[in-house]
Amino acid sequence: MSSLSYVDEMPTQMAYEKPCVYFTTSNLVTLDDAHLDNADFSLRVTTLPRDYSDEEGATKLFEEVLRIGKVSKMVIVEKSFYNRRLSTNTTTHSATVDFEYWNNNTANVQLRDYIVNNHNAKISIVANDQLYWENGEPMSHLSISKGNSSPHSLLGVSKQNDENNQLDLSDNDWKSLYIPFISSNMLIGTPEGSTSRFIPMVKDYLETTLSLGKVSRIDFVDRELENGSRGKALFIHFEHWYENDYTKSFRNMLDTTGHYRFKGEYNNGVFCKLYAMNEDGDKVPGYIVFKINHKPIPEVENEVNVHQLSAANVFLTEELEKMTKTVEELQKELEKYKNMTTSA
Repeated sequence: MSSLSYVDEMPTQMAYEKPCVYFTTSNLVTLDDAHLDNADFSLRVTTLPRDYSDEEGATKLFEEVLRIGKVSKMVIVEKSFYNRRLSTNTTTHSATVDFEYWNNNTANVQLRDYIVNNHNAKISIVANDQLYWENGEPMSHLSISKGNSSPHSLLGVSKQNDENNQLDLSDNDWKSLYIPFISSNMLIGTPEGSTSRFIPMVKDYLETTLSLGKVSRIDFVDRELENGSRGKALFIHFEHWYENDYTKSFRNMLDTTGHYRFKGEYNNGVFCKLYAMNEDGDKVPGYIVFKINHKPIPEVENEVNVHQLSAANVFLTEELEKMTKTVEELQKELEKYKNMTTSA
């Protein structure tokens, strides 16, 4: 039986065969230094308890209930399956959590020591508060293991910016995005479980769901791939960018790797995927690629009416006809010159 952090006030029936750390009052007292050294790993929780299964609730669980530390990034994954014991469909949520810092207390020291020295092993955490499964049954402990956050993903990075503060960018900083291709039939999932066409809602999605910034305009260009797929290339121009962790991480991703392969994002606590339609008409997971638009086309400030546009079109058409006629005459002269050279 493990000797990890057993305390006198815990009942004997709560001792587990696998290693366990009790996050109880006596073990959460802050030690000499307020924070531990930063960890180079994240924590993975197999199943989040009821009332703590969304980002806000899970943050409260780790920061206030367990007092592990300050959450910097979190990825929550929802899984639905048929529970044979309960004879019903069940939904659970797992989480991978990164911390800005860890609090220096007995429980954290023992948890980190075990994770560092036992590769791929799981450890149980017993909270001071009673936790519950989604079906209301008491949850005796949380199952914790070492997680690895992907440096190529922005899932879980905070988008919070209560006052929509603007990111301070210099004149030399890039401010425009380029998406090489979005299929005409690409869909985006919704928190309610349905899907919507993605292209018509790109502007709102970038501003509201991703909280990147205020979009001034989007230039759409028709594209057709070699396989016949039709869609649009997008050039996205921002009036300003929002100052939040997600925007900063997003820009850093593009600065360091040149692109970001985007498959979806959390919306109201639900991971909403991008979908494409295959040749059979089936919905399959899709993605888009964000790149930096290094040479944005400036916006034309002078507005023109339909009559001015029509007149400009007539003028350009006439100019094109003149140039075409000139090219034809030059080609004839060139052909005549070639014939003279051949005869000589």
